[in-house]
Amino acid sequence: MKKILYISYYFPPWPKPGVKRGPRLVKYLRQRGYKVTVVTKEKGAKGVISFPSPEPTSSGEMVKRKGKSLFRIFKLFLYPDTKLFWSILNYHRLKGLIRGKGFDLLISSAPPFSSLLCTYLLSLTTGRPYIVDLRDPWVETPLLYESNLLKWLHRLGEKRSLSRARLVITINERITCNLKERYKDLKVETLTHGFEPDDFRGLKYKRGERFRVGWVGTITERRTPKFILEALSAIQDLNWELLLVGEKWIDVGRLVSGYGLKGRVRIIPEVSYPEALGYMVSSDLLWFMVGRGRGARFVSTSKLYDYLGSGRPILATIPDCDARDILERMKGVRITEPDDIESIKETLRELYHLWEKDRLPHLLTEEIAPYRMDNVARRLTDHLL
Repeated sequence: MKKILYISYYFPPWPKPGVKRGPRLVKYLRQRGYKVTVVTKEKGAKGVISFPSPEPTSSGEMVKRKGKSLFRIFKLFLYPDTKLFWSILNYHRLKGLIRGKGFDLLISSAPPFSSLLCTYLLSLTTGRPYIVDLRDPWVETPLLYESNLLKWLHRLGEKRSLSRARLVITINERITCNLKERYKDLKVETLTHGFEPDDFRGLKYKRGERFRVGWVGTITERRTPKFILEALSAIQDLNWELLLVGEKWIDVGRLVSGYGLKGRVRIIPEVSYPEALGYMVSSDLLWFMVGRGRGARFVSTSKLYDYLGSGRPILATIPDCDARDILERMKGVRITEPDDIESIKETLRELYHLWEKDRLPHLLTEEIAPYRMDNVARRLTDHLL
């Protein structure tokens, strides 16, 4: 039986939906007969080894939200990211664990990218092969590097950390193609995020009196509701409501009031994962948004796959990106540019009238089947045979 050490800074009980990928992959690896040990910084997870997290901030995003100047300072002095201390201070513990337990293979999940550098060094010193699970691009990150020196360092870090990898898996084809163009000898495969059908068990759609448009996820300056709010403000003759569920980094209430939609928009704070899925399934239409900007073409968030798992129709206001590549092939999806207010308005009006007639388009089972997590994980285990 192959013994695997899975290194992932982010892992449950850390509550964000983005950490679902790791435990799901571990679950299916174990079902296929692999003995997997997980090392993470989180405490309280069953069957997981927890190493302390000594970094000065628990979240790079928190630093970014508190101010651009502070964020730039952290980027200047903490290479490659704010989780560097976790990797440095736990390197020797990880090396001892690998040798003591006799692991055959390491799998390193990133970001944070500092964990990839740590895994590269562990492979050098222990001789163990490793696989990289790249959940975001490194060099092509949406976060700008402030100097040519930092750009060079990040390119070097990426090149070094991937150079010894037995396999690199990424979450979408665009990241895969980008890496293959830059590293001709690198073995790279795409394993998208996925949804768990069991997570939706017992959740049923029930039509209400209003046409319910739902957003479930974090709202930021780039993932902003202002364009759909402006479009909705022009069709107040229709009987609709908008639900904005999740964390807000901007003052959404002010935006809603500015468009005169206070009675039409429900602002709901961050909820548990099961509750979030409940809001998805209960929506007549799900709204999915990706903002323009650096790195947008590589975006395919984990939320998208839960949207697919819900089976509900989707209005995607997105630029050219990997998420668009996936959604363009599906019958239950309508796509507009993120800031094309007229197109958003007309698409909403069209979908509203289809809802009135009980003729909304639906996602087909065969379209979403490749994104079931059991099918995604099977492709990983096929590479380990």
